[in-house]
Formats: sequence, structure tokens, C-alpha cells
Amino acid sequence: MTFLSFFKLKKQAELLDSKAFIIKAFFAVLTAYFIASNSPLISKDMISVLFGLMLTLEAVTLTGIRYGMDQVYASLLGAASTAIIISLFGINMFTIALSMSFTMYVCLKINWREVSPVAMFTSIYMTQYIQLDSAGNPSVWNTAILRFSALLTGILVAILFNFIFSFIFYRSIASKRIVFILNDLKRRIIEIRNSIDSMDKNQRFNYQLDLAGTFNNIDWISKILIDRKKELNFLKKVLPVKEDINDVNIEIMKKLRSICHFIFDINHELLKQENDFDENKKKEIRISEEKALYLIDFISSMIIDKTSSPLKPDTLLIIENGNRILNNFQNIHLELYSIYDSLCTMHSKREE
Repeated sequence: MTFLSFFKLKKQAELLDSKAFIIKAFFAVLTAYFIASNSPLISKDMISVLFGLMLTLEAVTLTGIRYGMDQVYASLLGAASTAIIISLFGINMFTIALSMSFTMYVCLKINWREVSPVAMFTSIYMTQYIQLDSAGNPSVWNTAILRFSALLTGILVAILFNFIFSFIFYRSIASKRIVFILNDLKRRIIEIRNSIDSMDKNQRFNYQLDLAGTFNNIDWISKILIDRKKELNFLKKVLPVKEDINDVNIEIMKKLRSICHFIFDINHELLKQENDFDENKKKEIRISEEKALYLIDFISSMIIDKTSSPLKPDTLLIIENGNRILNNFQNIHLELYSIYDSLCTMHSKREE
């Protein structure tokens, strides 16, 4: 490994446009800091400016706006919950503990599954970063004004740079992320092979649990592509943005989610397997795996190279009266073939 390769980002990070994100963050922070430092009010709270900025930076403008609004909403909860208590009883160790606990209660009352870190941060902020009024007295109102002024500045700067960079990189947002998921699914299929060879129940169970991460990645990217579609539909009305094949990409993500379900079902069958497979069955499964991996690599190269090369004629697996594992592999092949057809259609439309 060379010295420079040590600093190179992993392939997964490259597929998520991490270099562009770092560059965007650099210029966004530079801009936000310049704006905030020239404001007598906002310069008092650079932390909220930069923290709000970084939480709002996203690949797609609409996604960033949604996260920015979530921050404002969570901050309102934290500020209001804390303001009620410290306005009545002042600031001391008991009211600080009570205000944070009450903020936690309000968060769980609204969404029982999670406590918003932004709401908790705002609760702490309202007691530890208290501002004074003109008479020199602690002012909840002035503290809240500072917090929201700084937060909104960071959010608005992030939205601006989300828009600029999504306009520049909008063509690669979908393709790279689809390849990212294809690589993840390829890794899951290789895990099936390892699972069959090892017969280790704990390993199989861990593989099954890890699939939740792949499902989450698919859902996350699907939401980004849906937001991107809405954003491009708006941009086409005001800017010279060519229409992209949004619906095809969204449908591909749905097919990739189906493939993940089939892999999940294969792992479920392996967890129930008590005895080792006979050699003929292992051979059939291995052939199924190899064909699935070939299809994934072929489709990935189609997306990266933007070509429509013909597939090998014997790629599609035909199974008659197969077991559940083989049937799932056949379904995986069918979904991958469907993605291949969609990509061929997409490429032909772009060439027209």
C-alpha cells in the first residue's frame, strides 16, 4: 500500500459522492462562518450555526430542507420545554435535571421510539448558554432568539449549497447509489456461500441480523431518489435541467429491495437447516450464486460505463421443482434481468 493510498476513501464512500460532500461542506462552512462572524447577534453562537449547517447538508435539496425543518421543530420542543421550567423556578441543578427530563418526556410522548438529540441539545443550551437582557438579567427570550437565529443561518446556508451541488452532480446521484446497493447485495450473496460452507449457526444468525443494514440503506437511497425526482420536476420549470429517468431508477430500487428479501429468505432457510447439504445440492446453489454475482457485476458495469452490452445467453437460471433456496435464487435472477432490461431501455432513451 502506497503512502497516498492510505488517504484514499473506501469505494463505498466514493459511490456516495463523499469527495463532493467534503468540498461542499468546506465552502458551506466558509460561507456560514463569514456571514455569522459579521453579525453582532449570530457571532455569539457559532456552534449552532455550524452544527445546524452540517446536519442539513444532503445530496438532494429537498432532503436537506426536511432535515432542517426537523431541527427547527426539535429545537422548538427543547426550548419550550426548558423555558417553562426555568421561567418558573430559575436555573439550578434541580431545574436543569428536570428540564432535560421533561424534554425527554415530550419527545417520547410525540414519538415513543426515540429522543431527539437536537431537542436535548437545545434544552442544555437554554440553561448553559443563557443570555442577558438590557438590565443584565438572565433572559429566556434572548437566549431563544440567539439559538434560532444561529440555527436558521446554518440551515439556510446548507440549503443553498445543497441546491448548487445537486444541480452540478444531479446526473450521478442515482447511478452511483444504485451501484452502492448492488455491491452490498453482492457481499450478502457471498455471505450465503460462506454460511453454507461453514454450517455455523451463529454466523448465519449474524448474517441475518446484518441484512437490516442493507434494507435501511435501500430505504434511505429510495427516499433520496424520490426527493430528487420532485426537485428535478421543479428545477425543469426554472432552469435548463434535462429530464432524467427518475421513475426507472426508483423502480430499480424497488427491485433491489425485493432481491434483499429473497436473500433474507435464503438465510432464514439456512438457519433452519440442521444437516449439511449433499454435494449435488451444494453444486446447484453454487451455480446459482455465481450467476447472480455475474449479473450484479454486469449490471454495475452497465451503470458505470453507460453501455448496453448483451448478456451471455445462458445466464438465466431455469429451475424445475427446486427447493426454497434455489427458487429464491431464481427470483433474484429474474429481478436482476428486469433491472438489465430497464437499464437497456434507459440507455436507448438517452441516445435518442
